[in-house]
Amino acid sequence: MILVTYLPFYRMYEVEEYFDKSVEAIRPDRSLVYLDNIFNERQIEIAKTVVKHELKVGNWGNRGSTWFSMLKDIADANDTVVFVDSDNILNSELKAIDKIIGDNVYTILDTSSWERGAVGIMKRSRKGKSLDVDGKKVDTFIYKVYDSSIFSTGSNFFIGAKQAVGFRQVPEKRIIDGVERAFTRVQHDLRRYVSDETVLGVMIYLMGIREVRWFVCSQHYHHGSTPSSVFKPFVALAHAQFARGLYSEFKMNEFLRYWVKYKMAFVRGTISVVF
Repeated sequence: MILVTYLPFYRMYEVEEYFDKSVEAIRPDRSLVYLDNIFNERQIEIAKTVVKHELKVGNWGNRGSTWFSMLKDIADANDTVVFVDSDNILNSELKAIDKIIGDNVYTILDTSSWERGAVGIMKRSRKGKSLDVDGKKVDTFIYKVYDSSIFSTGSNFFIGAKQAVGFRQVPEKRIIDGVERAFTRVQHDLRRYVSDETVLGVMIYLMGIREVRWFVCSQHYHHGSTPSSVFKPFVALAHAQFARGLYSEFKMNEFLRYWVKYKMAFVRGTISVVF
């Protein structure tokens, strides 16, 4: 197993605080850290004093762009690659679960979200098979990646629970490149409003995966540095631009519906602000 995390430079302390503990619990064959917002050699020198794993640096500026680089880098890995959010600690039984589960892509929810009911995730989920992991029962659930409705809340494309994502098979290069081209058509300052859950949902949908299995297997320690609210018209505009780029690349009606949904949301949001 290969374990990867990704985070901006200002949250680098989370490597020692959380990722090191995940590595200790899982004992992967390789561990990598992708560090964003790096634009000066001195930053790299500082990072090397903190990060004791394989270090990859860039100035991507958002999670979506970071994902494209990570997936390209790991495309030839002959092993399960688990990407874990930097403010999570994975449970030690993940390696045993990975040996049992047969899915090419799976995702992980954290315990605290599960205890709160995982309301948003459960709306598009159904019960999956239960696993026997060293005598312990582990329930799994199946999340619907694409929702065709143009009126429901939430993105049409979404990977679901995403405190961590396991890939036995990564998207083909043509998929990564096409989605990346679509993503770069979004205005630079708006790209951060398209969540990486949506970017990943689009890519695995293009892989032919319509549902993704998830289970509870991490502890989440939310960093609290990101504002809890955003200007909704900006979010809608970012998604509309992404959807338009995806339709230009892949000519699929699903992306046209995605565009219509967020174009309408942008108009409604703008009217509400003006009036």
